[in-house]
Amino acid sequence: MTNLFDFIDWRGDLSFNQVPPCQVDLLIFSEIIHAPLENLEKGYEGQTLLSLSSQVYPKPVRGKENSLLPSRYIIWEKMKSLRRFAEVRLENFTARFEHENSRQFAAGLFSLNENTAVVAFRGTDSTLTGWKEDLMMGFTSPVPAQSDSLEYLNSIPGKYTTLYVCGHSKGGNLAMYSSALCSNQDRIKVVYSFDGPGLDKSVLCTDGWKNILPRTRLIIPESSIIGLLMGHINDYRIITSDSMSIMQHNPFYWHVMGPQFIEAQNTTKSSKINDKALHAFLDNCSVEQIRVLVETSFDLFDAIGAQTLGDIPKSAMTHIPQIREILSKLSPENSELIKAAFKTLGSSYGKYIREIMKKTSE
Repeated sequence: MTNLFDFIDWRGDLSFNQVPPCQVDLLIFSEIIHAPLENLEKGYEGQTLLSLSSQVYPKPVRGKENSLLPSRYIIWEKMKSLRRFAEVRLENFTARFEHENSRQFAAGLFSLNENTAVVAFRGTDSTLTGWKEDLMMGFTSPVPAQSDSLEYLNSIPGKYTTLYVCGHSKGGNLAMYSSALCSNQDRIKVVYSFDGPGLDKSVLCTDGWKNILPRTRLIIPESSIIGLLMGHINDYRIITSDSMSIMQHNPFYWHVMGPQFIEAQNTTKSSKINDKALHAFLDNCSVEQIRVLVETSFDLFDAIGAQTLGDIPKSAMTHIPQIREILSKLSPENSELIKAAFKTLGSSYGKYIREIMKKTSE
């Protein structure tokens, strides 16, 4: 089945002046922004992606083709020889990372011509700082990256009268959040969230969101979990993928045909269970319960020295005394809040699993 790489090969000889950006192009920009652009030297502003490629990737990245890091490297390698992306110019790459403030943010402006640009927001990286910020969306708004995204979108130079705004995962949330509240909505042609979590109710009720909603698109895979969290767009598009469950979040598994994704009729049973159960959990837990659960979890991760998701299993096994000590110091109130939260989560999943099983047997 054809994918993002096939699309680049197929459409790569046509510039954006010849054929305007389509939804697949915008997903590619949403992945390009995940490249290690922090490697760029001063003076990169306005240079083409082709001329910057050796700075961004001074060494090849090896690994399985559908793994995220090698796949993003392959995109850069492919586009170097293709007019469509090689001639695009990068401006105003911004990255902010603060562990102590739970901030993980990055964005870039990709100039297609004198008056048209793509604004792409980076999603969550592998650090626990980024994941904590994501989970903070369950009890606070805005989180630091959302504030940064709004500031960034408001700063886009006025010469760009047509803007395409996009992002994958948390980047999709930032694209929607900033577009809903920015001061230059009239310049935004379309907003794409690729399997990005939804928005807080305080944003969904704003006039800005109601105004940008007709120009906002949510794309999710059949087994979506992330893209159905929180308040989301009801009229979303479901697409097919080669992988299963949470691995479908990886866009390099998504099916592409020409300038579009291949649509599926519905989400999977597991996606429906996760959607209903997680929404029921969030609806039935207090903000304080979610806050205590998230902050306690990440206090544990800090105590065992874990910095990425991959560090957790090994670090937890070698730091059992530290984990026990932190849990023993929880106040009775916080301990009860956490227990109640897990009970609510289990009850939510149990209810909707039983519902699905009943419908299946009928």
